[in-house]
Amino acid sequence: MSSMLVGTYLSTSNGLLAPGVQSTLLFTGTRTDGSKATKTFNFQVEGGIRAVGATYLQSVSFGVAEGFKNLVKLEIEVASAAGDLGFIGIDVDRLGYVTQEYK
Repeated sequence: MSSMLVGTYLSTSNGLLAPGVQSTLLFTGTRTDGSKATKTFNFQVEGGIRAVGATYLQSVSFGVAEGFKNLVKLEIEVASAAGDLGFIGIDVDRLGYVTQEYK
């Protein structure tokens, strides 16, 4: 895995607009051999209420040195947020990955 766009927002009854919520996300990848790689990412809110979609998302990169390769599963969790975790949504877009490494 190489990168993705992520963001967190306050879930509301209006599915089109949502206030962004500052948070810390925890990514846990499980490799083919069962071992795990973890990474945290701090999502910073820029502006107020935004349309849900790629325009407010921020890029997070996963380096090979961090162990995010040969993954069979990726879990994303809101570790902490400026608000009630029960109402926080995660938006993900543009997942980048490499299917095979060439030498």
